[in-house]
Amino acid sequence: MSDSFSIFYLRNSNQFLKLDGLIKARLFYSDHYIDLINGEKTQTNFKSFVHELEQIQVRHNIDRRVIHLFFESWKGFLHDKLDQLSRFIPLALDLEYERDEVVDLDSESYGQLEISSLEHVGREDYQRMFDETQEALLRGDCYQLNLTAQFFFKINQGLDSESLLRYLWSKTPLRAPYAHATYIHTLNRTFFSNSPECLFQVRKTQDKFYVDTMPIKGTMAYQEDA
Repeated sequence: MSDSFSIFYLRNSNQFLKLDGLIKARLFYSDHYIDLINGEKTQTNFKSFVHELEQIQVRHNIDRRVIHLFFESWKGFLHDKLDQLSRFIPLALDLEYERDEVVDLDSESYGQLEISSLEHVGREDYQRMFDETQEALLRGDCYQLNLTAQFFFKINQGLDSESLLRYLWSKTPLRAPYAHATYIHTLNRTFFSNSPECLFQVRKTQDKFYVDTMPIKGTMAYQEDA
């Protein structure tokens, strides 16, 4: 499978929405974006793209458009220190597709998946990171941190992206409620998420839109007098 695609788990039907036939693909950096279809580079400030996103409203028809943001919060550090950020760090991926279809990800038989660890954070390094995080919280540098680390693995079977997703999501219990993935052929990269967290989602009825938000972090029980 060499064509680019995005795929989203539809938990109500236990199927997947697959989009393909890429007609627009822009990879944004702080001061430019790359057109991933023709390879052209265009100078632009990333703040202009953020402004474009801020104009989108739920009533707008943006079917088959997929946007991946490679940061958690725009307001604050990223907004104020954008000019200090390396111009080689990708910040967002803006995609538009020609087709969509609902599909089943039937499992193919690959046997036991063989995975080798190439690089990971050791216990001592993680303890050091944890201690630094605690110190930052106590100093009041922040009120919340996500302590994360990179892990690198090698899949010895040499599966392509769609086959790997079929393997990982072949059994329903392995699919998180908001599982999704995007494969970009020109980058030879798959952006994969198996998250149970919903920052927000939009539901449409005949005459109204409803926005549901179910974040994991900072969630508390609803109270009548809140």
